[in-house]
Amino acid sequence: MIFAVFFLSTIGCFARDSDDSAVLSNGDFDKGEALFLSYCASCHGEDAAGARGPNLLQGRPLEMSTEENKVEIQSRMRREGLGNVLSDQDITDIIAFLYVLQGR
Repeated sequence: MIFAVFFLSTIGCFARDSDDSAVLSNGDFDKGEALFLSYCASCHGEDAAGARGPNLLQGRPLEMSTEENKVEIQSRMRREGLGNVLSDQDITDIIAFLYVLQGR
């Protein structure tokens, strides 16, 4: 039982690490920074440490997988009336920028 829990948690870590690597290799940090500053900084602060919106450098954002991050960003953009403004690549670029800030 303990082995199974350890094994499954290790797979989960590996999957997230692989996800992170894929985003970092497919995302454009500089473009992600520019997009973040244009669309996200007004709520999350220019340094992503929080303002009106939550801090993206600690807590739950660090625990989320790439796919969870994509869904969260798309959902927040829709709530702000910007649902179709960013492409999938734009979102990948923003996540790459955030992953570097988070130290992933």
